[in-house]
Amino acid sequence: MGLHYLEDLDYFMKTSKTKIFSDIVEGKKCLLDVQKSYHYKRIEDRIKEFSKIVPTIFDVNKIVFRFINPTYFGSSIKAEYLIKYTSHTGVKSFLFLDKDTENSQFHFFKSFFVFDFRDYSENQSSYIVIYIEKINLKTQETEIILNKIR
Repeated sequence: MGLHYLEDLDYFMKTSKTKIFSDIVEGKKCLLDVQKSYHYKRIEDRIKEFSKIVPTIFDVNKIVFRFINPTYFGSSIKAEYLIKYTSHTGVKSFLFLDKDTENSQFHFFKSFFVFDFRDYSENQSSYIVIYIEKINLKTQETEIILNKIR
């Protein structure tokens, strides 16, 4: 999401990205903390678009790709999966997921880009999603969104 651009805020420079996302999910950090940065304008569009899609990103079947970093894009993203998402307003974006190091059956949001000129799904292998389960981290309640397993 570009949090590495917030170099003027110690917390974002000294804390692991996994911990930052965890703190955001748990409500320990919020948009107001990010907006304090002089560099916020650089990532503002990503943050706004990301906040719109997060509640529904897994509610419908999206195209999922195994992600092998395309070095010709000049990107240093290391992620296991890529989700290509088009919002109801037609905005295309890419959401990168990586495996949780503590529990390998879980994945977390690693990075996010609104489509510019790079199609990160180009030359990547696509997958058909057959099962999606949401887990509420606060209540531990689960909701099966998609189940095509027979």
